[in-house]
Amino acid sequence: MDEATPIGSHLLVDFWGCRYDESPAFWDGLINEAVRRMGAGLLHLRVEPFSPKGLTAFALLYESHLAIHTWPERDYVAIDIFTCGGRGAHADFRGDGLFRDGRQGEGAAAGQHNRRLLDRSGLDKQTLHNSRGHARLRIDSPKRIDRQHLGGDGFGLSIVALDRAPPDRGLHLGTARRGHCGRIVITCWCDDIRLHLNGHLQFSSADEYRYHEALTLPGIAVAAESGRDLRVLVLGGGDGLAIRTILRHAQVARIDLVDLDERVVSLFRDQEILTALNEQSLNDPRVAAHYQDAFVFLREADATIYDLIVIDLPDPGSVSTNKLYTKPFYAMAQRHLTPGGALVTQASSPFYVREAFWCVVTTLEEAAREMGVERAITPYHLNVPSFGDWGFIMAHPGESAPNLANESPEPAFLTESVLEQALVFAPDVARVATEVNALSQPVLMRYYQNGWKRWDE
Repeated sequence: MDEATPIGSHLLVDFWGCRYDESPAFWDGLINEAVRRMGAGLLHLRVEPFSPKGLTAFALLYESHLAIHTWPERDYVAIDIFTCGGRGAHADFRGDGLFRDGRQGEGAAAGQHNRRLLDRSGLDKQTLHNSRGHARLRIDSPKRIDRQHLGGDGFGLSIVALDRAPPDRGLHLGTARRGHCGRIVITCWCDDIRLHLNGHLQFSSADEYRYHEALTLPGIAVAAESGRDLRVLVLGGGDGLAIRTILRHAQVARIDLVDLDERVVSLFRDQEILTALNEQSLNDPRVAAHYQDAFVFLREADATIYDLIVIDLPDPGSVSTNKLYTKPFYAMAQRHLTPGGALVTQASSPFYVREAFWCVVTTLEEAAREMGVERAITPYHLNVPSFGDWGFIMAHPGESAPNLANESPEPAFLTESVLEQALVFAPDVARVATEVNALSQPVLMRYYQNGWKRWDE
């Protein structure tokens, strides 16, 4: 057999944000129709529903298989098709009829791979396979990425590290080193670009401005009252979106960015479709990047002090991230604040993980009390459509909320009146008593995991 001749076609497809018929009869008919379109031979089909909802379907084909698994509670469907020989699954199964209302849901992502016999010595850093616009490149040699590559229909470029695990589902722009941020997935659906780290949504370009204005503008307003040039520390936020919003303020003179993984920063510094989102913020000469764990950075940092510290770190769902929400961490951070400076952190959702949110408030208050500094701890929350109700906390001098009336340029979302409303917590998200989160007692991780467990069951 010619080594360049495909021996089979493997297609992985994700649909999310969709509504579909959950009956086994529907899936039985859909799979039979898909097999007919492919010109494949059906040996056996089994559709196994689960209680209370969801199902797994598997079709054994002469040419290999077709498998489907559904998560109705997440409006998500995963499809896996492999056909040998000349059968082209990609040309015949597009999810036609999958959705009740005929639309394609919020998103779809596909990766198609022609299986073939290849001599590994012949692999180079250029495109190894390009079928219907799905390019697979080595991660250490990414080409320019643009909207034509990503595709407005949800299909597009896949960059994988060929010496690591096979490509997962989705539109991958990179796979980071083990032990750092893990799997990096960027998807494009129409005009909405989304970043996922290890399967967790980090932002949607449709509404990220709400999140990043809430994270940065109140702190900037406090720090700017000094009237001097501002030095800012950003912990996390390697996508440059928070930095973009901060740089719009004329008083900002320098920003130190601390992010664990250089690959996240390099993607959002170098790729045109991503730098358009962050307005080239990571290429601004006022920005200096430090590739280090935020806890280690604060512990080993010199005596540099900042007018504003913005903490945009992953949620505290693991031991490694829980330490970034402990009393020692917040104490170290506040030691690097000027007396009139502000610290702002994202703190997850007061609705979905209520105890976890208020635990962060309690921990910040205890850190300030033990340091003997007089800073008000102000929690606030607002709606970010792709996240839901999301919370933030600011440590700042004085008791009153910051004044955003003179903010320039004018915010797209966080006006003075919106911030006033964000300070109000309804009874179902109001404060509850919690313990202080410590390195030796990671109670926040437990609050967080138990909170989300209620919604995942």
